[in-house]
Amino acid sequence: MPLLPRLSTIDTWGELENAAWNRYWDSLELAMASNERSTGAVYLLGYVFEMLIKTAYYRFLGLAAGDDAGPALRGMPARARTLGLSWRGNRHNTESLAGLLVNERRAMGRPLDPMFAVTLLGHAQGVANVHWSETLRYKETIASESEIHDLFRSVEWLRANYSQLWS
Repeated sequence: MPLLPRLSTIDTWGELENAAWNRYWDSLELAMASNERSTGAVYLLGYVFEMLIKTAYYRFLGLAAGDDAGPALRGMPARARTLGLSWRGNRHNTESLAGLLVNERRAMGRPLDPMFAVTLLGHAQGVANVHWSETLRYKETIASESEIHDLFRSVEWLRANYSQLWS
């Protein structure tokens, strides 16, 4: 059977989280392959960051691993506005996603440690404003070693602290 018909018809955080871990390993393979593959590594690392923020948000909301996460995803910009936040760009913007998670936790009476929240937001801002956008898929460029390193550092911080985002 072809690839696309094998995909599930709903988006779950369980599947998204598994995909994030797989894309992480894919990005490392690209980063180590050659300089010409560096932008592909950056592209995937940015998606890993985005997917982990989203799954942490879904987990915090209490969605089960197999629940359809589509409604929560589509509602993110409106929920952010309800919390008094501005939403930048589409639902890929890591800065907006992290801000929503931090403020949702605060609104539900389970705020993150302030220094932890500042660090998370700093990493998300760097990813969104300096190193990554989903539009990289359309660009012909080569990421520098320092750019890969910076993005990798943000993803590694997120991976190391991942469970704290929803617990």
